[in-house]
Amino acid sequence: MSLFKMVEVVSYSVTNWEAAKKAVQKARPAAYPGMGRFSVTDEQAETSFQLLWHAAHAGTFTNTTEVLGRSPYKNEQGRYIKRLSEIKTNIPTEHAESYDDRVEPLFFHTIIGHYNTTKMPDKVEVYRGVARADTKLRVGDYVTLNRDYARSYIRGNKGAILRYLVSPDDLIIYRIDDYDFNEFIFYPRGAQVEANRVTPPMSFKQFWQETNKV
Repeated sequence: MSLFKMVEVVSYSVTNWEAAKKAVQKARPAAYPGMGRFSVTDEQAETSFQLLWHAAHAGTFTNTTEVLGRSPYKNEQGRYIKRLSEIKTNIPTEHAESYDDRVEPLFFHTIIGHYNTTKMPDKVEVYRGVARADTKLRVGDYVTLNRDYARSYIRGNKGAILRYLVSPDDLIIYRIDDYDFNEFIFYPRGAQVEANRVTPPMSFKQFWQETNKV
């Protein structure tokens, strides 16, 4: 089932606008467990709809601007990108305040403990929960080192967990403050992603109304 078809099914299955907004929020790419459980604004639902449409029609939903906007790293000049291969490896002190000082060394030691090594491995296993087993890993896709976490992203009765071996340098950090819920953006250096977003011809509310003939 394509992402867009998923929106169509979700939209058709609910006749209440509030429920439709929650449903599209849960179906969006990189939806985390529990997303859509609480109230969803029209703006949030529209953003999710736009992401789903772009993912279905352009192959990926992330461009370089979006990657930067999702980075947890920020200094006086603004947000910046950091890769898994670049994380700090020293043990943090009790006075560490920055994101990289507090989080990165702990995450690094969790990784080397898993791989039984003393340095960052040349390749790491990443996982992605998908709606179809024949899905390919694309530049801009979210992945995780935690197989169980990837399982929560499976959608539909043909869903699967896909496993890949990639270089730590191919992974842009999105979230590593909790190893159980770590997330990265697969984005090899020099990779090109479609810069122009493919936008739907109508809003999500219009789409939902058309689907349900409201």
